[in-house]
Amino acid sequence: MRPGNVPAPKSDLDDLDFVRLRDLADTAVLIAVSLETGLFSALHSRPGTVEQVARSLAFDERALRLVLIALADTGLVIASDGVFSLSERAARELGSPDAPDFAGGGFPQWLRSLRATTRLGEVLERGGPLDPRPAERSPQRAAHFTAAMAAAPRARLERLVDLCLSRHPNASNVLDIGGGPGHITRLFIERGLRGTLLDTADILEHAGQAYGLDAVTGLNVVAADFNKDPLPKGPFDIVLLSNVLHIYGPDTVRALLRAVSDVLSPHGLVAIQEFLLGRSPHAGRLGLRMLLKSEDGEAYSSEQLGGWLSEAGIHDLRIDELDPERQLMTGIRR
Repeated sequence: MRPGNVPAPKSDLDDLDFVRLRDLADTAVLIAVSLETGLFSALHSRPGTVEQVARSLAFDERALRLVLIALADTGLVIASDGVFSLSERAARELGSPDAPDFAGGGFPQWLRSLRATTRLGEVLERGGPLDPRPAERSPQRAAHFTAAMAAAPRARLERLVDLCLSRHPNASNVLDIGGGPGHITRLFIERGLRGTLLDTADILEHAGQAYGLDAVTGLNVVAADFNKDPLPKGPFDIVLLSNVLHIYGPDTVRALLRAVSDVLSPHGLVAIQEFLLGRSPHAGRLGLRMLLKSEDGEAYSSEQLGGWLSEAGIHDLRIDELDPERQLMTGIRR
């Protein structure tokens, strides 16, 4: 049910032909698999014939040939005299994770979600989630998860930091809960704050190596699970929860917000980045992913989060748009 009398956000489907939608879905899957298997990376490093690329990746030649032909139809791959290479755009945005315009970081994680979505019929019959959550993520899953987080555009993250500091310009430190690769924490550190990054040990083990966390001056890394372990004592001037709360059910969210309030300094700021139900056109799809993946997570409305923040002693609430899909909800401890 949509909260209050908030009108439905504009849908991505409003002006899209359904056959075109189907074809775009095929293309998105093709791109995601090419990223997941390392095909784009291989072509970026060295263009080659079907035989050469198949040998370098240990792929089946016929299968690779048909995939490359399909990619050529999209314009992402160029075929010339039997040699396949990436187009200029594909080289810039899909070829190398180290490129400043790389846009492929979130695709493998999206592909994992898509595979789960194809089993939605099972969930409708018996409820979710699809599979019990493993005690620990595999190294590959941790890598995909952190890559998806790190793929966020810097401009959006800088806006988030700007909005937080506009509400608390004298902040000297920040606690980033569930911050993964530390991409947002680093931006706060660049503005002169001390940063504490909290995430689970499996995520931080990968992120420490892949994203060079050990080399960041002014960063304190804490391996903990807030469902089991206490938060760092602080006090913290800013506590950030970026795309964290939707993973959990209401009881867990309320308990976490109370714990956050306890480690905030007087007049400290809570900042919550989420797809807010009733405001974001993506919120419904986010809730669907949580149905497939979690025991009780879902997208929440500003009214729900606002009520729980008030219970935790957080007031003076404000909502800002980070982009057309994402919102930042902030509040002050009184």
